[in-house]
Amino acid sequence: MPPRYATGSKNWRRWSWRFAEHAMSRITLPVSLVVAWVMLVSGCGLIVAGRSGPMAGFDIADVVKKSGSSAGLPTVRLQLGRAELRAEVAHTPLQKASGLAFRTSLDPNGAMLFTNAVPQRVVYYTKDTLIPLSCAYLDADGIILEIHDMHPRDVRRVVSRSDRVRFVLEVNRGWFEAHGVIPGDRVRYVR
Repeated sequence: MPPRYATGSKNWRRWSWRFAEHAMSRITLPVSLVVAWVMLVSGCGLIVAGRSGPMAGFDIADVVKKSGSSAGLPTVRLQLGRAELRAEVAHTPLQKASGLAFRTSLDPNGAMLFTNAVPQRVVYYTKDTLIPLSCAYLDADGIILEIHDMHPRDVRRVVSRSDRVRFVLEVNRGWFEAHGVIPGDRVRYVR
């Protein structure tokens, strides 16, 4: 507990300055974290892939402006070999946390594409998901690194073996197998 000084005394002014310095140091970090979070959520010019390659031109800021799914998420068209998917894009923390939770169905050629700001090791599970899914972990160039089958309402975590995962693509279980898609194949963004 701080000492009690008369408000006009020299000691009170010294203590109040020290208190202000301490309070500012406790406020600076949280404010910085909030600013960083707001920049992340707003997109701040985040471009998912470079200027060349199959995912070139996939600009999150542009995609977010166009909303075309029943859930109000932006959608993109993705091509895998001869097959095409219409994927909802989840890029904010809230959208990623919600994902396909509590949905009772997914269109036969529907999907959800989760984006990460940087390549990293990812962990997914289907605790609140009611439909069986397959998920593909993709690198920044759209190359499928891993494919996993996931069961509804499963709390077991599916950890990526790679730390290069930039995207996660969830589809109806068996879609990849039915279309002959395997690790090493490339996912392309269709304008």
